[in-house]
Amino acid sequence: MRRYNVGSSAFLSTSFHRNRRQPQVRNFSANPCPIDPPRHAQCPLSDHLRTARWRFTHLLHAPVKNDHTVAHCERVHAQMVVSGLSGDTYLANLMIKLVGKLEDAGVAYARKVFDKMPERNLVSWATMISVYNGRGLSENAVLVFLECLRRSEESVNEFILAGFDQDVYVGTSLTDFYSKQGDIDRARLIFDGLEVKSTVSWTTIISGYVKCGKGHEALELFHRLGETEVLPDMYVVWSVLSACSTLKFLAGGEQVHCYGIRRGLDSDPSVTNVLIDVYTKCGRVEKARGLFDQMDGKNLVSWTTMISGYMQNSFDEEAMKLFADMVTQSWKPDAFAFTSVLNSCGSVEALEQGRQVHACSLKANLDGDEFVTNELIDMYSKCDSIADARRAFDTIHSHDIVSYGAMIEGYSRLERLVEALDLFHGMRLRGFSPSNLIFVSLLGVSASLCTLDLSQQIHGLILKVGISLDLLTGTSVVDLYSKCACLREARLIFEGMNERDTIVWNAMLFGYTQQLEDEEALILFRELQVSDQERMDLSGTVKEPGCSWIESGDKVDVFIARDRAHTDSDTIYSMLHNLILQITESDSARK
Repeated sequence: MRRYNVGSSAFLSTSFHRNRRQPQVRNFSANPCPIDPPRHAQCPLSDHLRTARWRFTHLLHAPVKNDHTVAHCERVHAQMVVSGLSGDTYLANLMIKLVGKLEDAGVAYARKVFDKMPERNLVSWATMISVYNGRGLSENAVLVFLECLRRSEESVNEFILAGFDQDVYVGTSLTDFYSKQGDIDRARLIFDGLEVKSTVSWTTIISGYVKCGKGHEALELFHRLGETEVLPDMYVVWSVLSACSTLKFLAGGEQVHCYGIRRGLDSDPSVTNVLIDVYTKCGRVEKARGLFDQMDGKNLVSWTTMISGYMQNSFDEEAMKLFADMVTQSWKPDAFAFTSVLNSCGSVEALEQGRQVHACSLKANLDGDEFVTNELIDMYSKCDSIADARRAFDTIHSHDIVSYGAMIEGYSRLERLVEALDLFHGMRLRGFSPSNLIFVSLLGVSASLCTLDLSQQIHGLILKVGISLDLLTGTSVVDLYSKCACLREARLIFEGMNERDTIVWNAMLFGYTQQLEDEEALILFRELQVSDQERMDLSGTVKEPGCSWIESGDKVDVFIARDRAHTDSDTIYSMLHNLILQITESDSARK
């Protein structure tokens, strides 16, 4: 039997509903001789061929009527070969259909005939699929169907025109096919057209949305699934939790978690792993660790996900400790685990621990892994061990933009401008186009050293390369010109930014105050206040009123800004008014 390598598919391990509508396939069993060549293949037949077809059709139907075995069909097939009709598509299709109805050996023989066909039409594929499906061999049916889909887009269109897309198993296969091609809209159309939707159908479309980065649509479908009689399985739960993780949707993740507990699906390691990912991405690290500790069947993904979750939430000490526990328990960390723990080592400048992790990566034969090496460069540079960082960089056989960026950032962090520029020029000579992050690194070191000429050259190169000034790059340019006392240029860049955060406002204010431009600084600060209030109004944010209290003996007096609820508020405000008048008069007299 020919082996088809179709990759993994969520629906291959699940049986499909048997009570589906099969427009063409049902006709195959309803009529004694239903298979006709497509119209475009019809042509005048010779008397000899017409007679031969009639004779072999009669012979093939004989075992069905007389309850004969596969042996009879084999003898008829042998006569077809002798007569030169073994390649006749019409007779081969009929042979597959009829012999496939016999005992289990008939299915194998039907597949043998199918594999030897020199030419196949739509009916050939549909008949073989129907034979497998009629025997409950859904996986084999799916493999044949996917092989047909890979042949050409015309096969897909023919299946749809013939009405096969409304069949639950064919429609599900088409849904999976289009979602894997990235055409999720067409996959959804086919899914919506299914009269009967199985658990596998729902799993396929939901996972398709998740893979296409459309988490909201996946969650919406999961809610729709809850309104049906179809019970979500582990694959559906896993897919929906993946969507919650991507969206950092804590409430949704908790709801699905509760559902998984009710269905007894939370004990599956793959479900628990994605739950850990959901909770860490949403900042609920303790909840994630609780799930991790309760797991009976931890696997490599479990350890890696928890370590990565610690790293993402800046629980660096915990990440390093868990990595040590992982190694102690004889687990072999993968590249993802190494990159996570190396990031944590760099964040807390734990050089010795970083070197130990480096040694472990060498034992794991990951010294050539580009992701691990790039993280090593970053870790060593953060720990001020730039020589070790450069050695790691030099071990890379084929440098890419990421490795160059990591090394340039390391030099820039330590204000090693000459080395950073040498590496930058070498990178450009090799044809690499600098990324925003590389420019940010160079702008940062130039600003620290106040090298105006170099700063202007870097800014000019940014414009020449055509890199847009996003928030990070724009802030770096504003900070650069502010520190170099070029306030006019800094303000032009500042005004041209579509988005501003607190950092860029502070950079501009710092430039004015450093150059004693107090009036400009005050005007800019007022603009910041207005901008902040407008942003709060648009987002519906309400600022909490300030609160203070005075403790006198066993009594505590609480005061809220602009509040007159206190019993002595009139007296307090009167005294405050008098104090303001005295200060004003004193200030006027001094002037």
